Amino acid sequence: MAKFFCDGTQIAAPADIIPSLAGGEKHWRKGRSAFELAHAWMDADKIPPAVMCVISERPEFAAARLVEGHFERTTPIPGRGKASQTDLLALCEARGERFVLGIEGKVDETLGPLVSEWDDASPNRRARLSGLIELLEANPAGTARLRYQLLHRTAAALIEAKHFGTRHAIMLVHSFDPAHAWFDDFSNFAAWLGAPCPSPGRLSAPLNRSGVYLYLGWCADKPAA
Repeated sequence: MAKFFCDGTQIAAPADIIPSLAGGEKHWRKGRSAFELAHAWMDADKIPPAVMCVISERPEFAAARLVEGHFERTTPIPGRGKASQTDLLALCEARGERFVLGIEGKVDETLGPLVSEWDDASPNRRARLSGLIELLEANPAGTARLRYQLLHRTAAALIEAKHFGTRHAIMLVHSFDPAHAWFDDFSNFAAWLGAPCPSPGRLSAPLNRSGVYLYLGWCADKPAA
């Protein structure tokens, strides 16, 4: 049986994450991402089948199992200000080797502002953006048209892989929207980073980022019945 945590405390039911949600009860309802993500993972008590279909494209993740899951996981990122808060950080194991899955749950909620909208030219935001780009080992050209959330969530997955001492990190959007809302933004980000993911339900080839192999993926799942 996998263990799930929220704010460092072990939890027993999906609704136990409500106090940690930015909107509390307001964001906890069927058809919204927090509800769907928590139920998909905790009801399965393992890596959900739809996620396994995506990650098992790579032989290194075949027969993967869930070790523990951390909801609303906060990860310090470069620059001053708020940490990145990953919807679910899953520590998994395959072939005797552990890896991390940084999960961003989505129904039709936005992926947040573009970098061009977020960047107010303040010294701290410029320092944070530069730090994220350096961590991702990416070309700064073209960042203005990307969703800022995707940059810091992907950086958080790399940071957490180093924290747990793993060689593999996956940043995965776990979508419960049949129309695949915002996939184009995700695909643009993946192409910019050099890890193309041309269609939902796919996992990119790995990128070596300072000894950590980084993958990007989009899981197209169905809402809870």
